Amino acid sequence: MKQILKKIGLTTAAVLPFGALAQVNLPTNTGGITGQTLQNTAVDVGVIINNITSWVSGLLIAVAVLFVIYAAYLYLTSAGDAEKVKSASNYILYAVIAVVVALASRGLIALGRAIFGF
Repeated sequence: MKQILKKIGLTTAAVLPFGALAQVNLPTNTGGITGQTLQNTAVDVGVIINNITSWVSGLLIAVAVLFVIYAAYLYLTSAGDAEKVKSASNYILYAVIAVVVALASRGLIALGRAIFGF
């Protein structure tokens, strides 16, 4: 089960950046795409950071849900085995840490915007 989760996590981490790179907003009335059109498109660093933190926090929340489901499975199949119960408790702790990190990343970005006026 751990190897399957590891493979799913690595595959997801490898594929997610391609989804972000595939989205391009181009002007609609250009009559065609030229190098000059692409050079005139402004890139806002704040929007890029916001997009990255949104992806990371969403990914961490998804991983936390998987950890909780796996921990519930371990609890249900433990049959009183103290080692399995301890392992399930650790997975729930990891899920809570993932949620805290996800919320902290969003909070730090909001704090940076408030302080620096982005």
